[in-house]
Amino acid sequence: MRLFSLNHLIIPLLIGVLIPLPTSAAALSVQPDQVKAGLFFNGETVTITGQRAMGQPLLLLVIGPQRNQQIAPLGKHNGIWLEEDAHTLPHAPQFLAVANSQLLAELVTLFSDSLTTAGLNSILEYLPLTGRANRDAAPTDKPNWHHAYASLLEQRSLLLTEIALDDDPVSGAFSTKVRLPSNAPPGHYQVVALTRADGQPLVVTTGFLLTKSGVVSRLALAALNQPVVYGISALLFALLVGWVIGVLLNRR
Repeated sequence: MRLFSLNHLIIPLLIGVLIPLPTSAAALSVQPDQVKAGLFFNGETVTITGQRAMGQPLLLLVIGPQRNQQIAPLGKHNGIWLEEDAHTLPHAPQFLAVANSQLLAELVTLFSDSLTTAGLNSILEYLPLTGRANRDAAPTDKPNWHHAYASLLEQRSLLLTEIALDDDPVSGAFSTKVRLPSNAPPGHYQVVALTRADGQPLVVTTGFLLTKSGVVSRLALAALNQPVVYGISALLFALLVGWVIGVLLNRR
């Protein structure tokens, strides 16, 4: 009868440490997972880190709160610019950021089925990929509402399409930093990573919460729950500030 030797246990353990097995699963995390916007909120940077299978493509999306958004073109009537008939974009993102390991057009084609299954295919309408495609298409009188809304988001720093991705295709580790501006809307933000594992598309999701705090939170609740009182208070406060400034200037 042969006795069990420690070599039978130690050697396999050393091999497992020195030669890591291929990673087929994907992981995703974000820090901080809760952002508080107070009176002097000047924006926040969130750090997203993850792990995917070695050498696999990656499409990373950060999607802010979504709501029905109305957008209307301006038309000149009798020398005055006025809003014309408005168009409603259902579930439009209030914030959108994208990072990619290769050309966005290639990743969209690769993950088209996964995006549709996850209900994210409409999000791509706001990315530059769609805008370029529409500009190259035949002229049409129909307005490109998605592109117009994306332009508004970009002007307000709420659409980020050139996020640097610290990517190691060999190990599969990746990280990036997303800067939320001071005007970032409160609510739940989705963080979605699309990649591949074992030859199949893989979607991994996480998220973080941006909440208003302190005086900002109280003002927001007052404007929502008591709009009349809030409006009168805002008017009285403006009159008070104007009166104080006038008194100070008259003393000089």
